[in-house]
Amino acid sequence: QVPQGAGNLFGLARDSVQQLAVDGRRSPIWTGRSTERWFGRTAINLDDVKEAAHSLGGSVNDLFVTGALVAAAQVHSDAGSPVDELRVAIPVSHRGSASNGGNAFTPVHSLLPSGDMSVTDRFRLVHQRLDRVKREGSVALDGPAAAARLLPSAALSSIVGRTTGAIDFVCSNVRAAPFDLYIAGAHLDGNYPLGPLLNTSFNLTTMSYRGWLFLGLLADRAAVTDPDGLLAALDDAYTEVLAAGGVSRRRLPARHQPA
Repeated sequence: QVPQGAGNLFGLARDSVQQLAVDGRRSPIWTGRSTERWFGRTAINLDDVKEAAHSLGGSVNDLFVTGALVAAAQVHSDAGSPVDELRVAIPVSHRGSASNGGNAFTPVHSLLPSGDMSVTDRFRLVHQRLDRVKREGSVALDGPAAAARLLPSAALSSIVGRTTGAIDFVCSNVRAAPFDLYIAGAHLDGNYPLGPLLNTSFNLTTMSYRGWLFLGLLADRAAVTDPDGLLAALDDAYTEVLAAGGVSRRRLPARHQPA
């Protein structure tokens, strides 16, 4: 049931997403914003990710976010501007809740480690902080965030877009179809997601399909002045995180890679 008074509902939604701007973003280099976009992609074998994540003591999502932070740390170090923490937005899905309709996620955020440390230490910290932020996001279902999800998607996106300038980047793990997909009768070999930027430097989204995690990187060119370098750093980072979990990375077969 939608609370009475659209104005009150909009205010609740605004207050919930403005929690993202409490302390501001931390990156000294990903500061510009524009309307110019760049898209890149890579892929990781899902079984490799599961094995490495289990060995490191966490989840597939923990490994996904850790890889992004390993790359972010490398990029900042190469630029001569190391930073101990970055503010990362993580949409938390609530599709399993009893609520019908409305938006099925709550935008939550956390300061995550991007300083100089081992992969295993970074993974452990990411696991701890994501576990805490997910619990807090679930509790928020009974408060303003629940009201926010009753708003139309366009209204919620507008609010979030005005407040997420305080976020360094977004990591989003999207559930995909558990079966093969086709377009006009042609089999879909890969499924690279494109997540909304919403005033952040970049959005790294992953989607599992046919045994692979397909990663789509959407970057703001004013913030990320070398997006090819960021994508290369991400690719190297996931190889490094898998190796820390005792797994040698497999590559997507050439016939399934985009032209």
